[in-house]
Amino acid sequence: MKNFFKKVFAVALIFINATLVFGQDSFSLDKVFSKVDRVIMADNYDLAEFLLDSLTNTPEYKGNIKLKIDLERARLDAVQNKTKEALSILLDGLTIAQQNAYNPYIIPFSYEIASGFSLIENYDNAFKYFRITLEYAEIQNDSLGKSMGYIGLGGQHFRLYREKKLDSIHEDSLNYYYNNTIKLFPKKYTDKTILRQVYTNLMSYCYYSKEFDKADIYGNKSLLLLKNLEDSIKAQNTFNTLGAINIGKKDYKKAIEYYSISYNLVKDRKDIVSATAMGRSFGNISDAYARMDSFKKAYEYRLLSIGIKDSLAEVTDKRGYALVAGQYNYTEKERLAIEEKNRRQRTELWLYIISISSVLVLSLLFMVYRSRRLKREKQLLVLEQETLVKESALEKIQNEAQIKILNATIDGKETERRHIAEILHNSVSALLSSAGLHLQAAKLTLKEQAPEEIAKTQDIVSEAGEKIRDLSHTLISSVLLKFGLAFAMDDLCEKYSNSKITFKAESNNIKRFESEFEIKMHSIIEELINNILKHSNASYANILLKQYDGKLEVRIFDNGTGFDVAQMKKKKKVGLGLTQIEARIKMMNGVFDIKSSEETGTRIYINVPVPVKKA
Repeated sequence: MKNFFKKVFAVALIFINATLVFGQDSFSLDKVFSKVDRVIMADNYDLAEFLLDSLTNTPEYKGNIKLKIDLERARLDAVQNKTKEALSILLDGLTIAQQNAYNPYIIPFSYEIASGFSLIENYDNAFKYFRITLEYAEIQNDSLGKSMGYIGLGGQHFRLYREKKLDSIHEDSLNYYYNNTIKLFPKKYTDKTILRQVYTNLMSYCYYSKEFDKADIYGNKSLLLLKNLEDSIKAQNTFNTLGAINIGKKDYKKAIEYYSISYNLVKDRKDIVSATAMGRSFGNISDAYARMDSFKKAYEYRLLSIGIKDSLAEVTDKRGYALVAGQYNYTEKERLAIEEKNRRQRTELWLYIISISSVLVLSLLFMVYRSRRLKREKQLLVLEQETLVKESALEKIQNEAQIKILNATIDGKETERRHIAEILHNSVSALLSSAGLHLQAAKLTLKEQAPEEIAKTQDIVSEAGEKIRDLSHTLISSVLLKFGLAFAMDDLCEKYSNSKITFKAESNNIKRFESEFEIKMHSIIEELINNILKHSNASYANILLKQYDGKLEVRIFDNGTGFDVAQMKKKKKVGLGLTQIEARIKMMNGVFDIKSSEETGTRIYINVPVPVKKA
């Protein structure tokens, strides 16, 4: 009777408040819902539902007021484990609210949906709806909404981090989101639930990371933000974690104090969640006493913990039996009919099992035979592949060795040619010039009495000097040695141009390089020019030189008949063929590319790094 009068009195108050709320803009529903929240926390779900029904049955139940009432209804259903009903209300409400991007109820509806998915460990949908919360909070510039989105996303990363133990991605993400929650949380907002939850989560994160001192700090910050201990479940979770932190710090007495506070917060509650929390507190106290070698007390608290767990199991079993009895309460006649039917089904089932077993055995034998055959074939295939890999590796080593030998041979030849050219130019040519001067002096001294042999000797010495210069130039271009690669290209183009083909050289920003580098590039380009002369049937060829970013780029074009590049590389040529040229450029850490066709002629591209000049 007392409960009845309490209900009537509460409903009267609700109707009075509702009338004021719906009739005047200056009032709000917050006080009404505060009353509903207190009723829910007192486990009086019937009264809370009755009060919400009273608000629903009014003409003003529409628009944002309807959304506000529906949101409270969904929260009540969630507390009573009516998850389908709660989710249905929340999804419908979110759909209605999203018709206007600035509707303030988009944020709480999406947040509640995400929280529900998080509880059942459906992290993909939890992330999706927490991101919707954050997205619309950004659109509406709602600091509290942003904090809700960030704490939700941080919470998902914390759960994933906790499950996987070590994952730097989730660790970095949860720190980022939690720091943003604290940063954006509105300072003037009186309800600090979100901020308290951040500190509680950070405390748990530090506990799992074994940073017990930091965890202690966050735990105390969380407790300071508890306005009161009405929400005993959340408070006891915080005290339980603080107890675990002190276990980690080996302060077992302090841990027992926290576990005892946790137990006292829920000891007078009758719901299963609170009973589970009490059992966990007793178990934790037992563990702490065992660590202190106080085994008698540890045993006593362990018995209390086991007793609560057994009583919970008994309640669960009774509910299970009641469910079974409600579903299968048949009459005796129905029971006999069902037994006969079951008997026939069992007989048929055994026949099916025997048939299927026979098929399975035969299939298994066939699969074993096939598996062995495939295994043998696979072994042979692996052996062949290993052989091919070894042969390929050996061939690669041989090719690399041949390339190195070839480059060494060519470098040696170029060095020798340069040495001979220098001797001819600097020594022999100088001696012949000196001899010519002496002969000229003798001729001037003797005048008319000079014998005819002096003039003939002068002619012979002059001819020998010219041949020596020609030979020196053939071995190494004197223009290259004196003026560099750009001028040497002009000299080559002039040298090889004739009535059938014209060579033209263009250079851009070309400076002097190291002598060895210039000789190598000159030799390569000259060989390519010789190939154009021998095989291209071209009437025009162009050589472009460009220096940039520490690299030398060479492009050679002709309008000849072209050729099959792949086939040409396979042919073994004497001297510097295309393959040898490519090998030389590769040894210089460069790039060599050639394209050729009958329509466009041949295009050659070379790009090599320019060596730094030695000081």
